[in-house]
Amino acid sequence: MEKKNQWVKIGILLVIIAMIAIVPSFRETAFNIVEKNNFVAMKEYIQSFGIWGPIISMLMMTINTMIIPLPTFIITVANSLIYGWEWGIILSWSGAMLGAALNFALAKIYGRPLVEKMVGKKSLEIADGFFEKYGKHTIMITRLLPILSFGIVSYAAGLTKIRFSTYWWATGVGQAPATIVYSYIAYSIGDEILKGDAIISVPVLFWAVIAVLTLMVFAWAAKGFLMDKKPQKAQ
Repeated sequence: MEKKNQWVKIGILLVIIAMIAIVPSFRETAFNIVEKNNFVAMKEYIQSFGIWGPIISMLMMTINTMIIPLPTFIITVANSLIYGWEWGIILSWSGAMLGAALNFALAKIYGRPLVEKMVGKKSLEIADGFFEKYGKHTIMITRLLPILSFGIVSYAAGLTKIRFSTYWWATGVGQAPATIVYSYIAYSIGDEILKGDAIISVPVLFWAVIAVLTLMVFAWAAKGFLMDKKPQKAQ
C-alpha cells in the first residue's frame, strides 16, 4: 500500500512538473489577454494551437485552479466561440474538474503545510470555517455561488474526511449551472463579441439580464438549502 502511495505521489508531481514546464510558453501572452479582457484575442490564441487547441484550453483551465490566477470566464467564452456552446461546456467543465481533482489530491497527500503555501493561511482558515459549519454541503454551495475561490475550496476539501466521490459529484454538479449559462450566452451573442460590440449591444444586455436572473435563482435555492442545514462536521 505504501509503495502504491509513493507511485501516486510521483505521478502527481510529474503532472505538475509538466504543467509548469508548459506554462512559460504561454503565460505572458495569456496574462496580456486577460488584462485587456479580450475575448477575441483569447479565441485566436487558443485557435493558434490548431488541433491542440482543446488541450491547451483545458490546460489553462486546470492551471487556473492550481497555480496562476487566470479568470476562467474568458476561457469559457473563448471555448464557446470556437467549438460551439455544447463542446465549449464540455471543455470548460472538464478543465475545471481536472484542476479540482489535482488540488484535492495534493491536499490529501501532502497535507496542510503545502496548502497554506498555495492559498495562504488566512484564506484557508476562512474555508476551514465553512467546512466546520456546513460540512460537505460547503462544496456544492461554493461551486454554485462565488463565495470562496474555486481553488481554495478544492484544497481545503482535501484536508477534510470528505470522500473524493462526494467531492467530485458536488463539484461537477455545482459548477455546471454557471458553465452552461456562460457558454450558451457567449455562443448566442458570438457575432457581437467578435465585432467588439459585446458591451453595449441590445442582445448582450438582454442575455446579461437572463444570466444574472438565472444565477440568482440558483443562488436563492442554494441559500435556502444552506440555511436549512444544521451545522455539521466535514465528512
